[in-house]
Amino acid sequence: MTEAAPRPPAQSSNSALKIVAIGCAVVVVAGVIATVIAIWYAKRKVEQFADNPGYATLRLAVAANPELETVDADAAKGTITVRNRKDGKTLTLNVDSVKDGKLVIEADGSRVEVSGGPGGGQLVVNGPDGESLVAKGGPSGGSIVAVGPNGQQVRIEGAGGKVTVEDERGRVEVDEAAGGGVVVRAPGQIAHIGGGADGPAAPAWLPRYPGSVAADGAAMVEQTGGQTTGTFGFTTADPVAKVHAFLVDALTKDGFTIDMQSQVEGMATVGASKEGGKRKVTAITTSDGDKTSIVFNFEDRK
Repeated sequence: MTEAAPRPPAQSSNSALKIVAIGCAVVVVAGVIATVIAIWYAKRKVEQFADNPGYATLRLAVAANPELETVDADAAKGTITVRNRKDGKTLTLNVDSVKDGKLVIEADGSRVEVSGGPGGGQLVVNGPDGESLVAKGGPSGGSIVAVGPNGQQVRIEGAGGKVTVEDERGRVEVDEAAGGGVVVRAPGQIAHIGGGADGPAAPAWLPRYPGSVAADGAAMVEQTGGQTTGTFGFTTADPVAKVHAFLVDALTKDGFTIDMQSQVEGMATVGASKEGGKRKVTAITTSDGDKTSIVFNFEDRK
């Protein structure tokens, strides 16, 4: 019987750890080498355009984005034309314009200028048909001016909590209201919107359901010439049918003519008028979860 060949001595755990350590060291060294190569490559690329570091930085940024490809590049002019691989559209960036404090981008016949300055910046967009948009911003406010292809112009300005919109039809101002909400002023018109409990007050002649609470922000009053229109909302815990019956009775007792009324499950509506139709109101009562909502729409003409 032949004697079994002796088995090689088992490696100690220390030997295994040494092999693992050597393997890890190789990986680390390889990573370091790759990093050094990458830094060297980037440094060489930047050095190639040392006279225009902005241009070099943008070239590297485009190269690092797999969705973009460089179509044309002119270091002397400081322009780079790139294509979006997804939609095939191209745009040209004029990095050289940064020297003048702005960045120019051209695409599909349009021109965009982004510039900065003390306290804010500016965005200019020029369309292919003569339309343009200029947006400016600063610490105290900003403005947008849009000009259409036929020369029509819209100007929007914001400062001090007020926004103003102006075009050939007139000027509209949106300002914070003293009692809450906002006030909108237009030629011959003024509207007070929102504001919760401190917002516009409902006319005294509107029937108020006992115990109902004004819905936050559900208030608007608009005055145009001799006419006042508005919307007010209230909530209560009582059921729709009970609230509707109260409103119909209150309007009738106040001399209103009931012009229409309807009731379906979870909703009831009543419309009424008086003084030959100069004063009108529609009340819509609906079930809203565990509460009931009442919305009045009214019109009052002198």
